[in-house]
Amino acid sequence: MTNERKGSILVAVQFLLLATIAFMPRFGDFVIPGLAYLIGKLLFIVGLFGMFWSFRSLGPSLTANPVPLEAGALVTTGAYAKVRHPIYLFLLVMTLGMTLSHGSLLRLVFWLLLVALLQYKMRWEETLLRAKYPTYSQYQNEVPALLPRVLPR
Repeated sequence: MTNERKGSILVAVQFLLLATIAFMPRFGDFVIPGLAYLIGKLLFIVGLFGMFWSFRSLGPSLTANPVPLEAGALVTTGAYAKVRHPIYLFLLVMTLGMTLSHGSLLRLVFWLLLVALLQYKMRWEETLLRAKYPTYSQYQNEVPALLPRVLPR
């Protein structure tokens, strides 16, 4: 299987999980306190704006497929100066917000599956990025993968 094909399959599964989380019918949901509902909505909004910031930071190198574009460049500025995978981070924040605001254990299961898929996709993508960009290993050592550093090094 080619890298492009494998990447396309991973993206298809990712979008299937996203669609399931977003459009799952409301059944078996439990009532959650108003504060948890509001936190869920806030996380969704933060995730959405963070995704747009990440898209903008990536510019013409943007692709859903984890295989780097042939003409793409290694981006280490903007959102990518804070974490190596901001799109994955903000996608998880956004979908966690959906999950919280709906108060659904089933949505939580699909969110955890999304976390596992993105972890796998991220590791494989980093293998491809190290192979394409000689400076990626240094960038990898300096910038955290998903969670930004709170304290400076």
